[in-house]
Formats: sequence, C-alpha cells, structure tokens
Amino acid sequence: MITIPALNACEYQFDQKVRQWNPYTKFQVLVFESTKNQRDSIFISDVEEHQQNNNPVIKVNCEMINKNPATSVKTQSWLLTLTTTERNKAEFNIHLFTKTARLWPFVPKRTTWLDSLPMTKMEVYGTDYRDVILLEPDKDAADYTTSSAGETFVEKIYWSKEHGLIRYDLKNGTVWNLAKKYSL
Repeated sequence: MITIPALNACEYQFDQKVRQWNPYTKFQVLVFESTKNQRDSIFISDVEEHQQNNNPVIKVNCEMINKNPATSVKTQSWLLTLTTTERNKAEFNIHLFTKTARLWPFVPKRTTWLDSLPMTKMEVYGTDYRDVILLEPDKDAADYTTSSAGETFVEKIYWSKEHGLIRYDLKNGTVWNLAKKYSL
C-alpha cells in the first residue's frame, strides 16, 4: 500500500481573527425590508475558499431574484470577499448589488483597519446587535462621483461581525433593514 500525503489544507486557511468577518454559510437567505414597505432577498448560494494569485480567498457567492410580472430573473453575484495579501494582511470587500441598491466604489479595507473601528450597538426589528461597524463611501475613489449619482446609491452599510449585513441606507433616504435571516 502506498500512502500519499494529503496537501496541507492550512496553505490557504485564514486565522480566526480574519475568518470572523464572514458570518455566512451556504444556503442562507437574508430578507430585507425597506422604510417604503418593500422586500428584497439575498440567497447565499455558496461560500468558497480557494487560492488566487497564491493568496487565500473566502468568497461569499449569492443570488438575487428580480421579479416582474413577465419573468423571474436570477442575478448571480458575490456579497463578500476576504483575501489575505502580502505579509499576511487580510482585505475585506463588500459588493452589494440588488434590484433596489448599488454599492459605492468600496475600496477593499484591511481587516486590521476594520478591527480598529468603533463598534456600536443597534436594534433592528427587535434584535440587538452589539458588534456593528458603520462603513461609508470612499469619496476619494476615482469613480465616486459617477457611482454616487443614482438614487439607488448606497451611502452607508451597517455590518455586524457576528451577523453580517444588517442595514444599508440609500441616497434617496430609503433604509433597508435585515428582517430575517434563515438557513434552507
């Protein structure tokens, strides 16, 4: 019998401090409700770990279902990536693209920078979140002026380390709150 050693899975493992920025698992559904009595959902279709350019990556893939009377169209995208780069520094990048919102040009942020942000408490639909950070647009980004022109521009994101995206505010004043999060 010949034994072949398995590849070391730790090659692209993140340390726990980095991993804690991703609260999602495969087959979760995030249901958001707006201050205008609208609903929108994000389906977490996969959470993958792989290497890209010799750097470990965690990518949260999702689907949004855009419904209209004629057809239902599924849009595949991603919600979050965590990437460890040079000198083992991890980057956090959000991509929010729903039928009612478009994310600003969000420059990847170092998780060490995120860890340095003050955490606040917030209540959303009776649920207390105690680990919330506020993320705002990078107004110095090259395409900020173009991207921020639309009414569906996301001006603020409220992110919980334990629960993920819990709220986002649009330029037109509409606020979207996480109403429900469940697993299929």
